Amino acid sequence: MSNELASGTADAPVAAPPPSAPTSNSSSSDPGPVDLDQPSSGKVQAERARDADQRESEVRELLQRVRERPERPDAEPVAEHFEAPKSWRNKEAFARLDPELQREIAENEANRERYHAHRTREPAEIERQITERVQRQYAEQMQAIEQQRAAADQLFKMHGNEIQLFAGLQQGVQAFNQKYAGLTKESFAQIQQTQPELAAQIVHDHGVLQTAQAQLKELVERRVHRESVAAQQQQAEHQAKMGQAIQQQQEAWKQYADAQDKAFSAKFANDGADMGDRAARFMTDVIGVPQERLVELWNSNPLFRATETQTLIRYALRAYEMEQAAKNARPVAQPKPLMPGQGAPANGAGPGDLAAAAESGRMADYIAMRNKGAVR
Repeated sequence: MSNELASGTADAPVAAPPPSAPTSNSSSSDPGPVDLDQPSSGKVQAERARDADQRESEVRELLQRVRERPERPDAEPVAEHFEAPKSWRNKEAFARLDPELQREIAENEANRERYHAHRTREPAEIERQITERVQRQYAEQMQAIEQQRAAADQLFKMHGNEIQLFAGLQQGVQAFNQKYAGLTKESFAQIQQTQPELAAQIVHDHGVLQTAQAQLKELVERRVHRESVAAQQQQAEHQAKMGQAIQQQQEAWKQYADAQDKAFSAKFANDGADMGDRAARFMTDVIGVPQERLVELWNSNPLFRATETQTLIRYALRAYEMEQAAKNARPVAQPKPLMPGQGAPANGAGPGDLAAAAESGRMADYIAMRNKGAVR
């Protein structure tokens, strides 16, 4: 049995592992089993050679596991023979293998075939989806173009009727003027008396011209009315869309502003209710932002309304208030304690007078008060 197994290892393919699995190299010169369903190319041949080396290594590992596996009396019986995979060229060598080894090889080959079939179907599926999307977009574009062409044809037909009526009316006027050249009211009155039939013909021809002119006028008025109504409808739809967009924008802004204000209030809940008024006065009086501009930024600028910006303004305000408080605080100078045996300041010169003389630069008064016992 070991000789038979050794003779079949060169032709015994095992399913290739997933692409991330490491592959084993072999020095075998056999290119391995050939998959007749795949097209022949240099890259494919190289991949098949690597697969063959890997399969040979895996078959050897399977053989080693089969040899080392202890026999269990309670093990379930294994089928005597399995059908050789289609990638095996030497079917007889596969038939001489151990049945359990045949089963493992067959399962691995089935997994490998399913993997390669999936990899083959995946590009085809992507190509099919792209083709369907392109065809659908093309059909939608063609439908839109067809609708535009139909509208243009209808408009051209409407204007064409007007043009035809106008051309016919113009030709009729020219024919009337040529046929009755020099006709005046006086001559027509004379024709009515002398040639009643000609007068009736003149009246008929003139009535035809008036009818054509009335039809043309009515057609133009209808077209102008339709275009006016269409323009009004289009304007109304545009205004409705704009109003809806503005309403959505206002709702979105309200949600955003409320969320930012709540976040800021939760972060500085102990600042007091007058923090907003103090910040507004700080922005207008100290920073110099006009009141109108401040209101506009607060109600329309997302960056200005953001919690981070409010936090920056809050810290700037607190720093400014602390600075002003430090400037306005005037410490009261405490008199130094008298030395033993030293009496009270003479002539009513106190620490305030001595400090005032020093700050004003009156050194003579300062020295005189010091000589009299005044201390700061």
